[in-house]
Amino acid sequence: MIRARPGKAPHGEWHYHDVNVQFVYVLKGWVLFEYEGVGKVMMKAGSCFYQPPRIRHREIRHSKDLQMIEVVAPAKFKTYPAERPAARKSPARRSRG
Repeated sequence: MIRARPGKAPHGEWHYHDVNVQFVYVLKGWVLFEYEGVGKVMMKAGSCFYQPPRIRHREIRHSKDLQMIEVVAPAKFKTYPAERPAARKSPARRSRG
């Protein structure tokens, strides 16, 4: 169980986890993440998501009442700091002229 701690804001630093599998279910509140290759993702109560192994991400902010259940394997894992991913490029547009 992960809960927001009073007075503790997310650090917002890019990082990744050395895991084989990671699922999260938001029980209460909301959380805004940013993922490598995906961008910003808002999750709220009832959201369930799979976080691919070693994907670079960061938590931007969350509600004061945030509660999440996290299922991770292995149970003991390391978290590593990561460089900010390169910006995603928009697909090239063709001129119709």
